[in-house]
Amino acid sequence: MNTQPMRAAARPTRALIGFSVLALALLVGALRPSTPEAPRMIGMADLDTLYQAYERWSSARDRSAAPTAFRIPLGYSKAFSPVYTEAKGLLKVDRQSGQVSLSVSHFSRDGAYRLWWVSNEPGPHRSIRPEQGDRFLDVGRFVARDGTAQLETTLSPELIASFKLDLAVITPDTAKPTDGLIFGAPSAFETLRQREFLGELTRQRTAADSDPLRAVEMLLPGKAVATGRALDLGSVLGERVARGRDLFLNETFDGNGRTCGTCHRPDNNHTIDPAYIAKLPPHDPLFVADTNPALKKLERPWLLRKFGLVLTNIDGFEADKPPIMRSVPHLLGLSNSIAVEEEDAGMTAQAVGWSGDGAPAPGSLKMFTAGAIMQHFPKTLARVPGQDFREATAEELEDIELYMLSLGRGPGEELDLKTLVFKSEFVEKGKLIFDTKQNAKDPVTGEIVHGTGNCNGCHENAGANSSTTKANPTRDTGIENLPDHPARLAQPNMAYDGGFGTLPNTCGPDDARGACFGDHRFNTPSLVEAADTGPFFHNNVVNTIEEAIAVYNQPAFNNSPGALTSSGADRTVLLDPDSINAVGAFLRTINALENLRSSDKLDQQAQSLNGYAAREMIRLAAAETQDAVQVLRKSPTGIYPDALALLQRALYLEKKAHESKDVPEWWRDRQVRTAISLKDQARQLMVTTP
Repeated sequence: MNTQPMRAAARPTRALIGFSVLALALLVGALRPSTPEAPRMIGMADLDTLYQAYERWSSARDRSAAPTAFRIPLGYSKAFSPVYTEAKGLLKVDRQSGQVSLSVSHFSRDGAYRLWWVSNEPGPHRSIRPEQGDRFLDVGRFVARDGTAQLETTLSPELIASFKLDLAVITPDTAKPTDGLIFGAPSAFETLRQREFLGELTRQRTAADSDPLRAVEMLLPGKAVATGRALDLGSVLGERVARGRDLFLNETFDGNGRTCGTCHRPDNNHTIDPAYIAKLPPHDPLFVADTNPALKKLERPWLLRKFGLVLTNIDGFEADKPPIMRSVPHLLGLSNSIAVEEEDAGMTAQAVGWSGDGAPAPGSLKMFTAGAIMQHFPKTLARVPGQDFREATAEELEDIELYMLSLGRGPGEELDLKTLVFKSEFVEKGKLIFDTKQNAKDPVTGEIVHGTGNCNGCHENAGANSSTTKANPTRDTGIENLPDHPARLAQPNMAYDGGFGTLPNTCGPDDARGACFGDHRFNTPSLVEAADTGPFFHNNVVNTIEEAIAVYNQPAFNNSPGALTSSGADRTVLLDPDSINAVGAFLRTINALENLRSSDKLDQQAQSLNGYAAREMIRLAAAETQDAVQVLRKSPTGIYPDALALLQRALYLEKKAHESKDVPEWWRDRQVRTAISLKDQARQLMVTTP
């Protein structure tokens, strides 16, 4: 399923090379574009990760609904809704029977409404927003009473099959879809699944799929790999991820010069931090608020540079809802961590963003991007679509979504802590503390005599899912109650962050509570990638993984619902300094192992490429190896010195292979192969698996 361009002339692995293989090599060389930027790269994306995620999603969907059914959550969109509303809905459609069911709650005003479907028409200056010239389908009228409403109707299966549903819109009864109140869009996976149902895609592998001429076809931009049959899903994913990566890194959407990659840097774990920001040139688009007077209030430049905090109107752009400052979350392993717990299923489709509610748009990764474009890309703070920025099309949003879901670990690459044995007793101790849920208490006094991390409950296998619900939990862990947040000490009037939801509330320590919006809950991130993606938490309140662990010793956490009530058991934490360092050593180790897994894959891909494409993949591989080196080197307990020495040698070879331009491909491959071998030796010094 790899869409990377093939190497023009592969090294001979046998004494003779068949004429057909040589002819193919010459043909590929003739077809490959001559400019170094032209190859359709997928970079750090991993098609196996995406394919596994889609398979798991499809299996889960089949268990919960008929294969012919699909569901779309609807809600307020900061990008599209004219006024804020708490109204939320869930649309269910069965393509085979034609049954359509809509349930909506939290209407602020009773009365008559309509459900519309929108099919976006292609063309210049078009977007996913409902616009004149799009196809509109009036699905039905319904009445809201006491804030709730239901719509049950039946459409012909032929009509459903012929209508490309890009957006679902609820409007007042007499309004058009262009004046919608709440919106929803199918996820990229939902769209792919419906194409499967309609026979446009197939996951069935055939002999033709391994035909080398198919690789030649993949070099042609936009070439559909259809030979009188349905498109192969793997080929479609490869093309779309390549487009998604290009959009993510290069598309400014006619805005202020920023792209998604401005804040989510591929060579920095798809995030930014103060150390990385300090290395950027003054003209970098990240600093557009410094250089463009019209965008002076787009950021708080000092908080951005000093603490890595980005300004966001997460609760909406209304005057009474001040902007808040948040860190930039990394995007690694998203496909493993966006399943929503049952209690939130009616409010959000996917657990995305630091709030876990897809706050810039109605609860999905796809629509989150639409909100982010309006938030971060405009030429002026008026944020007028078509003037200050270009809104993305449905296909562009889906391509970006597929790229993001292909980053990091896939479902088949999740850790199994039960089978991992670390070759460091100190790291093994950290694993035990991490995995133990119950504190040991004195039977007489009830005081904790031996604390545990109680980590595995919310971070099963050190990931982002609850060990009970198997979904991504949002919890009130009291993080906004920490008394000495460095950024707030520097700027005392910085607004408090209410987390999940947008209802008025109060936040902060008891002696300094301020207004906020939300119910205090925040998303649970994966810990596999944590050690090298600091600073930590949604507000970058601490800098090292050991400091992040120590936060859970604080009263802010131990008096919070996350510690006392969220799991129905006492999950307070009491760890001595040695235990904190042991858990930190454990998290640093698994982070380094994940770095090496990613680095090896990138190096292996580089060996199937040449020139600029090969060097770019090696550069990304070296960034991952560099992360492994730094994660281990910065441990306060000096773990795995022998493995660290091997990784430093591997990093030297990768940098050498990347920086050497005019060398034979066999020479570059030799450096890469040696680096992979050194990394494998380092891995064996760190961990044993059955």
